[in-house]
Amino acid sequence: FRGNTLEALNFLMSTSDGELFCGETMEFTECHQVETTSIRTSEVIIYNASDEMRTNAEFLTLSELGSLLRELSSGAQVQQQRPFSKQLKAGSPNLLITNPENVLKTVLSLYMEDKALPLPFLEEVLICTPQTTEEEVTLLWRRAIGDPDFKRIFCLVHAEKLSYQVCDRSLWTLDEITQGKSDYRLVIVCTNEGEERSHFISKLHSHQQQYTPIH
Repeated sequence: FRGNTLEALNFLMSTSDGELFCGETMEFTECHQVETTSIRTSEVIIYNASDEMRTNAEFLTLSELGSLLRELSSGAQVQQQRPFSKQLKAGSPNLLITNPENVLKTVLSLYMEDKALPLPFLEEVLICTPQTTEEEVTLLWRRAIGDPDFKRIFCLVHAEKLSYQVCDRSLWTLDEITQGKSDYRLVIVCTNEGEERSHFISKLHSHQQQYTPIH
């Protein structure tokens, strides 16, 4: 992985609670005391300004954001099959439970079995918030089940944040559409915070895997 890209991805995922992957609407606002436009995504502000104009480490310039997005979207699709860790099982919703600080490391590790392949594409990863809908989760399920030649790895992150209703309905759909399917590659990453109260974790407990991320 490229250092700057990984740092920027780490920053966005850890501070914006996943808006980059969830596709939430960006709101354009006027910056005060800086003659430029900013893009506000929850807590993250990205300025169209030079490094010299930045006084806060939380700010990214548009050029840095552009470099990150180019890295994420390099190539229209995965041409080679992503290696799937031997610690996981194809044809099963692999449940991984980890500490909150290890979520990013765990997710990226899934795609590091072959470091020559690109970072995960937007359609491969969905980071959940309490506002994530049943439709968004179901679309990820269907992309995993319908993946041609099963080259990609699909990952649902922070599933413990889903509402009870979304969790219950999306798991019912997953059970329905995976009947007789044995090749799809799906990973669900949850934190261990409130593990005993998580409906998602309790439902998929039998599919929990012990996974050691790549260092």
